[in-house]
Amino acid sequence: MSVKTVVLDTHRLIERLRKQGFSEQQAEGIAEALQDIDLERLATKADLKELENHLLKWIVPLLLAQIAVFSGIVQWLVA
Repeated sequence: MSVKTVVLDTHRLIERLRKQGFSEQQAEGIAEALQDIDLERLATKADLKELENHLLKWIVPLLLAQIAVFSGIVQWLVA
């Protein structure tokens, strides 16, 4: 997983929040909380795509196996 550096313009963020009706204290609190986010733990689009591919490798064969087993049980019950 690649780590990207994200620069957060806290001054601009606080100003935007103030324009939206947040108090100075609320805006500063939100900006401070956003700075504390551990970006290394966030999934990127590439991470999600890799997970999707990994899951598909397992889910599709398991689904086909489940259909085969279910079909076999139905045939056994009907016979």
